[in-house]
Amino acid sequence: MLFNSQIRQYHKELHRMYDQKRKLSQRYGYAIEMDDNPIEATNVSKELEKLSSNISSLIENEYAQAVFEEYKAKKPVLIEVNTGEEISWDHAFGNDFSKISKSIRYSLVGLVEEPGRYIFKK
Repeated sequence: MLFNSQIRQYHKELHRMYDQKRKLSQRYGYAIEMDDNPIEATNVSKELEKLSSNISSLIENEYAQAVFEEYKAKKPVLIEVNTGEEISWDHAFGNDFSKISKSIRYSLVGLVEEPGRYIFKK
């Protein structure tokens, strides 16, 4: 499925952030192993917390809204991954982004990032 440039931009940004988080996690592990540098471990831990918060914010807000805006008028039929059941767009997400819970916003992003709770029906 082709995505608009805004969705591609958020996709790249999210993956850049995940890569940064992976590197910070490794740095944190090394700092903990060294045990003689608790300040480094504390500093890296704070960086990880901030980055994790930024990742959540990107997914829950900008990225989820970009996916919602791209597909709300098209209302594609979705398949719930766990059950194989067909679900309407309105049943899954409705038509007002502000009323979508944070957990369901992750499902919006999961449509383009996969795997997610739903996939597009082919």
